[in-house]
Amino acid sequence: MATPDISPAERAAELRQRILQHVGTPTWRTADDLNRMSVEAMAYQADDSRVLPSTGVIHLAGDGVSGSSARMSDIGDVMKNFQKMVTALGASRRGYTNLKGRIAADVTSLTNLRLMASPQVGSVVLNFIPEVSPADELRPEGQAQLGNPQEQLADHAVLDALALLESIKDVGPDADGSEFLQAVSMRGARAATAIRDFAKSLADSSFTTDLEWRAPGEPTVRSSLTREQAELISRTIVGQELDKEETFIDGTLRTVSDMSSLIVQTTDGFDAIDKGDLSPDTIRRLNVGSRVRVSVEMTVQRRPGGVDVPKYRATAVTALTD
Repeated sequence: MATPDISPAERAAELRQRILQHVGTPTWRTADDLNRMSVEAMAYQADDSRVLPSTGVIHLAGDGVSGSSARMSDIGDVMKNFQKMVTALGASRRGYTNLKGRIAADVTSLTNLRLMASPQVGSVVLNFIPEVSPADELRPEGQAQLGNPQEQLADHAVLDALALLESIKDVGPDADGSEFLQAVSMRGARAATAIRDFAKSLADSSFTTDLEWRAPGEPTVRSSLTREQAELISRTIVGQELDKEETFIDGTLRTVSDMSSLIVQTTDGFDAIDKGDLSPDTIRRLNVGSRVRVSVEMTVQRRPGGVDVPKYRATAVTALTD
């Protein structure tokens, strides 16, 4: 059977269609991504194990920047709270969502970031990378882990942070039911407190902020915040009480007064507890030296100088029997 004649244009269209059928959707988003990902692809080992670290950028501009400089205290607050946020989000992936208690040492180690700073005209640029190398985390003792994972915990934590910060843009006058609230709430009060403090440090310093994260072989993920959006993040978390946690304190009652806080001695020291909702009758029935369990609402507040201080507000108290 003779092959029907087709025009050059039709032949080109047919060839294009065949090519598209065998080519997947590109993962790069910009020309810079394509160039970076092409170079990174050559750095993978023969067994596809990862050797290159991810890199991140925090680009600060706005009223808080003069020329290419900013107050050291403001930069310090931003970086300290960014690290705190990344560690808290990494910890939430490992089940550490409560305000009380310490995060496991390996989680802290795997989410630590290292800073490399450089200026740009009219702004300050902070470049950072994970402190733990991909080889040390993903191939301990030189052996690939099950499934040969390529993402470090820092990758997941920073990407969580950027997604959470970006989602504030979809919050309207009524934040109830928003993706932002749901995402922050599911990660617990520890992460909510860290996000609150990071956003507050940006707003208080009048920074306009651009953040980037570049994982080898993946497109660059970006988020940007105005000062007003950062302020909205902090205000929303506080207003919705996402940074508050219900817990309890067991210990020996050392001070009882209707004029001041209760002082309870625990195995870790002394805790001052605001009387909160306790009635005068409840307080009168308490005895110094008795063992009690105080149900509390706990928040963590930052004092000048960057010191985190737990705050407790009593909701109920019961006697304990030894």
